Amino acid sequence: MIETTRKMAQALDGVSAIYGMGSYFLEQPFNDVDLVVIVSPTKRPLAALGSEIRTALAPLSQITGAPLDITIFTETEFFTRPLRDMHTLVPIYSASSQP
Repeated sequence: MIETTRKMAQALDGVSAIYGMGSYFLEQPFNDVDLVVIVSPTKRPLAALGSEIRTALAPLSQITGAPLDITIFTETEFFTRPLRDMHTLVPIYSASSQP
């Protein structure tokens, strides 16, 4: 699932990083798969970008057999207002580490 997510993210313009969190990534029983998507500054409306991201990542639900819970942050939001469980995030994709 992680490698598939990386490939999908590479095709998405504006996605700077994706992290996994929650029970799926802690290898515990899970009801959904939580993804945190960080988007870089863009002139596109965030709602349109969010819709594109959710549509592109939707097939991951079939792979995991569970619904996706996708939370989208701008880079500014992510770095200035850290999540309570920031220490549990599992890095999946980073645009800065791609060739």
